[in-house]
Amino acid sequence: MGIDKTPPPSVENLNAKHINGAKVSVTWKYPKITNDIAGFVVAKATSMEGPFSPLITQPLAPSVREFTDTTALPYLPNYYKVIAVDTSRNLGQSLPVYCIIKDSKGPSKPKGLQGYIDTTGFVRIVWDMNPEPDLLGYRVVSANDRKHVFTVDTKGYLALPVYNDSVTLNTLTRKKYFRVIAYDKNY
Repeated sequence: MGIDKTPPPSVENLNAKHINGAKVSVTWKYPKITNDIAGFVVAKATSMEGPFSPLITQPLAPSVREFTDTTALPYLPNYYKVIAVDTSRNLGQSLPVYCIIKDSKGPSKPKGLQGYIDTTGFVRIVWDMNPEPDLLGYRVVSANDRKHVFTVDTKGYLALPVYNDSVTLNTLTRKKYFRVIAYDKNY
């Protein structure tokens, strides 16, 4: 008895659009319905190369052309594929499509800021780690007066909530002011 090894045609015009929060609408077109099409499986990954994990346990009906993902992660890339499955379990995979999720909310302000200076001019500033999963890092800025323009002291972004500096003790100003700025991966 012959066995069907021919995969079904892939879906066309795959589109993923952010609705709001963690919801993404995935839509597609299918060129023609054949008698042996069993349905569609929607899969997601955080990389274009995968691995892609199915978002459903059973294939969607052959007439379905839209799926809403309620588990999208706004702080990670969201790639989607739709896989056409026929009755012999052959797969016709689409190319991956990327969903852009606008992240306009910055991380919270660093809390628990503490600092000290010793008699040699060594300065250490520490603060509590931010809870956001998409945290890129921290930058420290400083000035000699609260009303002056603060300049960046760090090169790149600090991964840990600690900053060491040294200052000259013989200056015209008695104080130095520091600020810590948290950045997420969307800056």
